[in-house]
Order: sequence, then structure tokens, then C-alpha cells
Amino acid sequence: MTRTPRLLFATVTATAVVALTVGCSHGKNENRKMNASPIGNSAAKAQWFDLTTRIEATQQLVGGDWEVVDSNARPCNEGAVNWTITRIGPGVRTAEREELFDSVEVAWKKNGWEPVRRATGGDAPGLRLRYPASGVLGDGFYVELESTVHGTTIGAQTACAAGDVDQLNREQFAFNNTPGYTPTPAASPTALAPTPPAP
Repeated sequence: MTRTPRLLFATVTATAVVALTVGCSHGKNENRKMNASPIGNSAAKAQWFDLTTRIEATQQLVGGDWEVVDSNARPCNEGAVNWTITRIGPGVRTAEREELFDSVEVAWKKNGWEPVRRATGGDAPGLRLRYPASGVLGDGFYVELESTVHGTTIGAQTACAAGDVDQLNREQFAFNNTPGYTPTPAASPTALAPTPPAP
């Protein structure tokens, strides 16, 4: 699968996209205190690697080019962090969509997720696969796939886990450790000017 060479880590941007993706389905949990996993200082990084690897596998099932619009690390409890993950990919033809979702559902169930499939309406009807069916789990986790003929979006949130939010963002941990993507200096969120051409 080819990947669009664009990786964005902006909290405002990611929040906007996630809001578009999941709408009101888990808005009622925005102010809910999440239960952080107490499994050590590397817990947040482990959660990131585990979930983004599984998200990358879902992108492979869909195919095509994908844009990565993930958030920076965010505090979710005292001494704990999480990330929101948003991937934007190609549309899927109506005739192929059910078969694709069958494949994704099988893969997700192997992950221990029990997703619920629903049809979506509007000008471009499609399908949505989500676990849990609404809201988030007690640790803040959710994952969602939505697809129409115009585009496919994957939205997810890592489980709240122990980690230093400032340190993780200083080292741009998520940006530099996204499965299926190799960042370049020009793509870095801190690179404000384009890389000059070679003489």
C-alpha cells in the first residue's frame, strides 16, 4: 500500500477530524475521567505501537493512499496519556463495501474487538464499523471505520496509559513511530520551511 507523504500532528486539526468522524457517538464521554492502565512508564508507548499497528493492518485491507492526521500525546489522567488516531483514505464502491467490511470485521474480532456494523445515510450512504458500539471503554479506547464512495476514515483512541506527556511530545514520539510511514525532515511538524533543492 502506498502512503501519502503527509503526516500531520496538530491537536486542533486532529480534534476537528475526529469530531467529523465520530460525531456525537462518544461526545457524552468527553469529560469523563479515564481509568489509566498502571503497567509502568512504557505503557503509553506500548499502547501506541499496538493500536497503530492494528490500524495499519486495516488500512492495508482497504488499500490505496492514506493521510495521517493523528494528535499529539494528550493527558488523560494524572501521569497518563493517550492519542487520537485519524486516517483518511480512498472511497470504496458500493458493490465492494460489504465484502471489505466482512474482512475487517474478521480481523478486528481477532484483536478481541466486537464491532457493530451500521449503515450510514445522507447524500453518500455508506457503512460504519465501531467498537464499542458507542462511546468509549473505561480506559478511553475506541476504534471506528466508516466508508462511502467518496472516502474512508479510520478513527481511534489509544487506551489511557502511564506516560510523560511533555517528554513524549518533545521527542515527537508518535510522529517518529507510525507504522508504515517513514518521516523525513521536510515532513516534520517542526520543519516550517521546505527543504531546499540539492545544487
